[in-house]
Amino acid sequence: MIQAENNSSSLECKIVSKAQKRRGKLFGHFWKIWSFFGLPYFWLILAIIFFFLGNFLVPALFMIITMSYVFIVAPLKLIIKRPRPQQKCDNVESLISKRKFSFPSGHTFIATSFGLVLAFYFDDFFWFIAMLFLGIMVGTSRVFLGAHFLSDVLFSYTMAVVVVILIFWFLSPLVQMIILIFQSIFLLTSIK
Repeated sequence: MIQAENNSSSLECKIVSKAQKRRGKLFGHFWKIWSFFGLPYFWLILAIIFFFLGNFLVPALFMIITMSYVFIVAPLKLIIKRPRPQQKCDNVESLISKRKFSFPSGHTFIATSFGLVLAFYFDDFFWFIAMLFLGIMVGTSRVFLGAHFLSDVLFSYTMAVVVVILIFWFLSPLVQMIILIFQSIFLLTSIK
């Protein structure tokens, strides 16, 4: 078991190291820009815009995803405590913050899950492809920046897809009902 972990770690170190060799200085900035889309602040601003445009469903779904990050992703990082590539691998340098742990990738989870919510909300093939591309680029950026191993990113993609499917199957109808109740109350109070 320990031998298998060492083999997979060395393979993952090679992947991150090769990605960094191809990164270059110019592409370092390119990957940092993509990584930005995995920050919760970007999606919070987008949710606020939707809210002020009168759309309450998207911010509610974003709130559920944020809670799933807080109750699933963050605890997994603390339980598993996987070191980041620059801590575990030779010749790997991180171009971003070196805090906390590597597994799973929070940026990848956030960008992929929020992106999938938008793709399902707009119910349009273009949005699906655009948001899929966004998630892939954020995950790729995390490897190129030396913040995560490939398995961190792949697990986060899988987890994001599962969370979004669960949200739309189980929670979306409940969220829509709650939103309708709030909209009705808001309309009744504004009429008086």
